[in-house]
Amino acid sequence: MIHPAEKIKEKIIKRYNSNPDGWRIIFGKDNYGHYNTAITQETDIWIIKEEQINPYKHVGFGTEISTDTDIFKKISPHTFGLRPVSDKQIENLSKGLNLGNKKFKNIFSDIMRNNPVSTDKIDTSIVLQGPIVSSERTTNIISQKNKELDAKLRRELKKLLYKKYPQTLNPYS
Repeated sequence: MIHPAEKIKEKIIKRYNSNPDGWRIIFGKDNYGHYNTAITQETDIWIIKEEQINPYKHVGFGTEISTDTDIFKKISPHTFGLRPVSDKQIENLSKGLNLGNKKFKNIFSDIMRNNPVSTDKIDTSIVLQGPIVSSERTTNIISQKNKELDAKLRRELKKLLYKKYPQTLNPYS
């Protein structure tokens, strides 16, 4: 069932905050310039297709599907999450910028070993968000049989854009 992207995102945020472990995100644009996001946790996958209306607003649609999530683990060894960065790690990052690439990677790896936390557990001034994997073929990575789903999401998005945001389709209207 297709839902507005905002409703899907609300559900994902609520679920992330109840269990911030095991999330992965792949993000990219399709051949039409729409943003595709695939988000997974455990065996659940959400697919979201959006258009950027302005720098502060995206509109679109999404759905939840069931499919093999092992491909996400192969693409990204680290899970997505919000990782608080301690004052000591911030200090090390500042020093690492001047010490070279290898030292900086070690500091980054140290931060990535922190377990992701829910938004209400953030107690530091800096938070590392990610990783988010970027791919031009987001939905193709998941499954070829999801081409129909991708087309359906695109049709729904086009209907919305024609109705409410025609300027995104034809800059001279």
